[in-house]
Amino acid sequence: MKKYYILLLSLSITISTLLAQNKSKEAVTVPIPNYSTAKTTSCIDTIRYPQTKTTGVEADTMATGVREGAAQYYHFSGTGIIHGISAYMLLDFDGIPGNADSIQLMAKVMKVNAFNEPIILIDSSIVTIYDVGYQEQALMFDAPISITDSFAIALEIPAGFNDTLFYTSNSSVNSDGAGEGLASIAYQGIWYNYYMRGWGWDVDILMSPIFEQTISSNYIVDSSIVCLGNDILFTNTSSFTDNSMFNTAQTTFILDYGNINTSTIDTTLLYTYPSAGNFLSTLTFAHYGYNGACVDDSSIMVTVLDTSISNFNYTGLGGGAYQFTDMSTSANTYYWDFGNGDTSTLQSPIYTYLTSNNYNVCLTVTDSNGCNVNTSCQTVSFVTAVESAKSNKEEVKIYPIPANKYFNVEVLSSYKNGSIIITDVVGKTVKSININDQESVKISTQEMNSGVYFLSIENNGQKVYTKRILIDKK
Repeated sequence: MKKYYILLLSLSITISTLLAQNKSKEAVTVPIPNYSTAKTTSCIDTIRYPQTKTTGVEADTMATGVREGAAQYYHFSGTGIIHGISAYMLLDFDGIPGNADSIQLMAKVMKVNAFNEPIILIDSSIVTIYDVGYQEQALMFDAPISITDSFAIALEIPAGFNDTLFYTSNSSVNSDGAGEGLASIAYQGIWYNYYMRGWGWDVDILMSPIFEQTISSNYIVDSSIVCLGNDILFTNTSSFTDNSMFNTAQTTFILDYGNINTSTIDTTLLYTYPSAGNFLSTLTFAHYGYNGACVDDSSIMVTVLDTSISNFNYTGLGGGAYQFTDMSTSANTYYWDFGNGDTSTLQSPIYTYLTSNNYNVCLTVTDSNGCNVNTSCQTVSFVTAVESAKSNKEEVKIYPIPANKYFNVEVLSSYKNGSIIITDVVGKTVKSININDQESVKISTQEMNSGVYFLSIENNGQKVYTKRILIDKK
């Protein structure tokens, strides 16, 4: 009597992962060679043909002299490893686990001919089938078997087994009637491609390989050391093969810049770090199969070099003498132009003017990284030196720094008609706030990301104060 049961088989391939990595407007190019790193991960999953390839009700019975074996064809090209066979196998018909004795069958991996029939043995193992009811079970080989081309997996009754021994497979009720002819049966030692739906026997989609494929992934950066404000080109060079044997599974590439920010990346991506420092960027490569996901990651250390920002204060000492105090950040060299042709390379010089006048004093600084040159200027008047001088005791106060949700700016009384300007590292204005006779201005960071910014105070059309600030919203 013929028995028909449901075969439920799906598909998955797993994938391995690897890995992973800006230009300031005034920056000087820093020659750093390309840097890349890679690693490989192997993933194991059960590979299944989709339900649409089934051709009707599936059933099979094996007994010596009737059918001695059943095989399933898989088309493939590449490099893979088969660890075993997965299938639904019934040793009796009640679906109750454990009330039938186990049996042993010969599991084979074989090369196929043009008709998808098994013809040449690649390797084999004896496997034990247990009564697990209607559950799927894994039949693992003694050792993994490597394949590089299309193949068939087969289960055969070894010679000399009792004639009453039988094997039945669950079957599929889904059908497209296309007759793919993916399965074969063995009769009297010969394999036949088998699709005889008119007789009610159809042995497509009987079993699935437990399959391993090794995938390599990689990414590179055009430079792993850049100046603050420069962009970095990240290039995803990951490689993997979605074989025609497998359903297309979702693949994602997530690039973590090492500063909390992340992006998806397909091929290339430009990114500008908002602050200086060392950042461990990481590319996470995930391939989602039907039975699980293969995930791997790799990392590249990116160094963002700080750039110099010129700033200074001055104080009148009387008699035309002034103390110029350097307030710059990340400066390595100093060049003062006192507005009358005289210069100095001291960090904080004292200079005496001999003639009453208004002088445009400029400080030009460079950093030690070769990233940039930056200049700031202020007007000094000998006639009004005492009134216009900036006192060391009366400075603008900014707190708390680093700022999280907000920060306060306490301003000098002479600046109350001015405005506070906040710009990012490339000079783009982020905020502009009128002081409006306030002694203390509270500024929200809601619209600002973590990073370095510059706070300036403009009064009567002149920039009278500049300070670098840090926003940290962790």
